[in-house]
Amino acid sequence: MYDRAQYACDRTTVLSRDGKTEIPVSLVFRKNVMEEHAATGKTLPTHLCGYGSYSSSIEDDFDSTRLPLLDRGMVYAIAHVRGGGEMGRSWYEEPNGAKYLCKKNTFNDFIDVGRWLVNDKKLTTPAQLSC
Repeated sequence: MYDRAQYACDRTTVLSRDGKTEIPVSLVFRKNVMEEHAATGKTLPTHLCGYGSYSSSIEDDFDSTRLPLLDRGMVYAIAHVRGGGEMGRSWYEEPNGAKYLCKKNTFNDFIDVGRWLVNDKKLTTPAQLSC
């Protein structure tokens, strides 16, 4: 049975490889799992998803299909990469978005968030990260 008090979410930003663009990242997890990570440094299985095309967004909303993952100790992360609509039209359009010749920003942002989860936040390892 779902008990909302067992879960938490966090929104943060990750600096992209260009050194000036902040990529929004949403994390959802069981509170006890993240508390254990904070206390012990134990790495956690993490699923990273993201979509950045046609100015479409991945909304931060409740999805009961994620609960089995969270209940097994997994962290669910959403990289709100350039190309999506989360940060307005400029997040999609050139010159700093991810349209046409700037499309590589979408992929670089996703990779940068994955690296941040492993190297900077030390939340997970490459072997524990799924996409």
